[in-house]
Amino acid sequence: MISKKTTSNSNRKSNFELLRIIAMLMIVFHHVDLVIPNWSTNINFTKIFVVFSLGSLGKAGVDLFALITGYFMYNKVIKAKRFFRVWLDVDFYSWLTLITLLILGVTISFKDIVKFIFPVVFSLRWYATAYLILYLLLPFVNLIIRRINPYQFSYLLLILLLVLSIMPTIKQNVAYSDLAWIMFVYLIGAFISKYNKQIKNKSSTKIELLFLFGSLFLIILSIVCVHFVTRNTGYFKNNEGYFFYQNYSILVLIFSICLFMLFDNINLKSNVINSISKLMFGVYLSHAPILKFFLPNYIRNLDLASNSRNFYIFVFFAPLIIFLFFSALEYVRLKLLNNLLDRIANKLSLIFSTFKTSILKLL
Repeated sequence: MISKKTTSNSNRKSNFELLRIIAMLMIVFHHVDLVIPNWSTNINFTKIFVVFSLGSLGKAGVDLFALITGYFMYNKVIKAKRFFRVWLDVDFYSWLTLITLLILGVTISFKDIVKFIFPVVFSLRWYATAYLILYLLLPFVNLIIRRINPYQFSYLLLILLLVLSIMPTIKQNVAYSDLAWIMFVYLIGAFISKYNKQIKNKSSTKIELLFLFGSLFLIILSIVCVHFVTRNTGYFKNNEGYFFYQNYSILVLIFSICLFMLFDNINLKSNVINSISKLMFGVYLSHAPILKFFLPNYIRNLDLASNSRNFYIFVFFAPLIIFLFFSALEYVRLKLLNNLLDRIANKLSLIFSTFKTSILKLL
């Protein structure tokens, strides 16, 4: 999701840049699914299957971005400029969205206005906030990654897997937080990168495909089963039955890792793909708030529950249109403001470096 804009296209691995694009598209499909109103009581099995199958992909998309980040960043120099640039990008789209909503006369609560003004502090886009906090910790996290041996690393990942994935999959909200999860998946990506040759010697494409489709089948099956249990008995309330559908689900994690490993085996070079992938963080920041405030009112008139044609056109084409529109918006933004935002981020990083040096002299 977050890529280094200063890296030239020729130095980027297009296989992972393509995966970044696919992951963002998966997230858009998921976010479109989230804003569909509660028409499930009148929907048939086929539509339930389609909606939840497409929606489940978005959870894996988040994990894929964290895996890519860990894969490339565990042995990189952490720069303050990058931190401030991401913060500026988050603020830009948050303020732009707020201004747009106010101009269009959309009713926004005071609480939401405060969130739009301070998006990082109030975690308006949770992944961006978690990423920025993780970025502050990366000098220490990466130091640990570089120094521990493979057995210590494996043991650490197993403990985190138990606490952050297996236990929450069985019972929600057990020792879980967005930051902890992103850090855990970051560590997995770093582990795959650090011990890439050993992992490839012990794995195979057939095994990865088996676990990929096996985990996807179980995710979809669990969602459909829980839905029908809830619909007929009311046993699960407030969606607590959808724990196989969440970011921390062991099934979603397996699916994400297997898809990541499959793309790791692809040798691909494409400047076009690399250029498009740079737009993905902007797509993430811009599309979700607009969907939340505009799309629900629009789709109420489509009668998705009974009109199958509208349903399938909306579910399959609306995310593609949204993805393309906000990709174009981000392209224009970078053309117009990229250099300016880079200069501002550079000045902020210099101020920070001066402040840090002054503090260290006092210690």
